[in-house]
Amino acid sequence: MASIDHVLPIFGSRRKAQCFLEGAKLIKREGWKHFKKRMGRCGSGVLTELPGIGPVTKDHLAKNIGLIDTAKPDVWLIRAAKTCKASGVAELVEFLHEQTGETRHVIDVAIWTYARDGGVSTVGRE
Repeated sequence: MASIDHVLPIFGSRRKAQCFLEGAKLIKREGWKHFKKRMGRCGSGVLTELPGIGPVTKDHLAKNIGLIDTAKPDVWLIRAAKTCKASGVAELVEFLHEQTGETRHVIDVAIWTYARDGGVSTVGRE
């Protein structure tokens, strides 16, 4: 790819587009199969090796592209965990996974949707 200019209307950020391109090059260099296998062994932390991917974004990316069955600790799930007096998102999601048999991904989406639609109060939760 010679220029990222034609994708800027989609990304909305030169930095994000550049990070995406550099990340794709890193994965290509390693090979998708090897990268995916390594992530399976080491977890979603491997994604933080990619430019622009941090501690929350790694789980969001892993979940959304189906690489790992995980939940992302975004503001809605953090609020839900606090409301349920869980020590964190991981504890809440793992409990619900064990109780229901649903994937962590499905639990994440269900809690996120419920919270976003007003099911979790934002008062005193920050």
